[in-house]
Amino acid sequence: VNFSDINGSIENGTIILCDAPGRNDTAGPEVDIANSVSIQRVIQCSQSVRPVFLTSFKGQGDRLEGIKDLIHFIKEMIVDAEYHTKSLTFIFTKFPKNKRKEIHASINTLMKDMDAIERADKTYAAILQDMLAKTKNSELIAIDPIEDKEPGATLDRISEARPIARPEEVFKFALSEKSKAVLKEQISLHRNTILKALERSDFELIKYKLEELNSLQELI
Repeated sequence: VNFSDINGSIENGTIILCDAPGRNDTAGPEVDIANSVSIQRVIQCSQSVRPVFLTSFKGQGDRLEGIKDLIHFIKEMIVDAEYHTKSLTFIFTKFPKNKRKEIHASINTLMKDMDAIERADKTYAAILQDMLAKTKNSELIAIDPIEDKEPGATLDRISEARPIARPEEVFKFALSEKSKAVLKEQISLHRNTILKALERSDFELIKYKLEELNSLQELI
């Protein structure tokens, strides 16, 4: 994308935007796993990455569980995420204008209501603290995909984030909890098949299943 082609941008140069499906926002766990593998490969081929995380009004959840899930996802996706908060951009979308001022207050409530486990988790606390700072007053990025007339301003804000260099060393394979459960179930099925094949000395089947597991390991 050329910055000069986007209404509202004052930056120069270009940026490559990669849109990824949201968590649990695909055609099932199998597609989620395939997407995660593809995203990981794209990231590993990049010179640098600026992660952008979108939260919708509906997606935040009644008790902000969507925000908590996002933080845990970031923890899982980025190695030592607490040291990369300057590279993170948080965008809040489809929030009614009269609800946008409540975003910062909601994040602040999450900070105050952290339990002992969350407080002991330095990475979780650092990401939440960063989100709190980035939702205060003019720092907040809240968009309306249909009504906003100057999307370039948002693009400029994204470009201001510190790029993560050598992303292949920083980003890990990450899945939703639902997809993890499906993956674990499949691995368990393979394990049981191998054990039964071992009982009847079916070494060809054992070899085949082990090769499948090895291929899976290489992917993730």
